[in-house]
Amino acid sequence: MNTLMYKRFLLVKDNFYTDPEKTYKAALSASYYEPAMSLVLQHCGLS
Repeated sequence: MNTLMYKRFLLVKDNFYTDPEKTYKAALSASYYEPAMSLVLQHCGLS
């Protein structure tokens, strides 16, 4: 994995989801990807 060009963050809000277990299971089954580094650099205005 490459070094990120942006800072990560986390926002926590109590009682945001009516069913957190359902959201958790959906997150576990979701597919994730990282964009190509050239797209990240372009988005950040570094290319």
